[in-house]
Amino acid sequence: MNWENLATVGWGFLGGLAGWAATTFLAQPLTAAFVARSEAAQSLAKFEVCDWFEPLDEDRSLPTSEETLFDERQRAYVDCGAKLVGFDLSYPWFAPLLGLFGFKLRAGGNHMIWLGRLPPGNRNIRKARDDAMIALRLGRRIGRSALRR
Repeated sequence: MNWENLATVGWGFLGGLAGWAATTFLAQPLTAAFVARSEAAQSLAKFEVCDWFEPLDEDRSLPTSEETLFDERQRAYVDCGAKLVGFDLSYPWFAPLLGLFGFKLRAGGNHMIWLGRLPPGNRNIRKARDDAMIALRLGRRIGRSALRR
């Protein structure tokens, strides 16, 4: 075996190591962040109409299907928020990099949790939804701010 073949094998090994490192330390966290963001967007879309319902009078009980819908809404928002905050805590070195591009996952997660705790019809729902969408950069192009006018 000559030195050229050994150098080629060495460079191939280093290239494979660099590819593994890029996949492990960049691609996997980036994928996890955008999956959590996508789940938050799906929850916001799924329960958008439900957020505006006024609570029923105290003397009337909710039908089982509506109770289940409101419970599902709360669980979905809180779970999405917990995933976003958990990502921020799990990758303390990666979340600031996303922040450079305007993705504030921890703030978005906190707003999602807050949104899940608010009862449907609450006057603060619009602010919580808008704040979560701004923090996660949802509903607009990456380079523009359609929500902040």
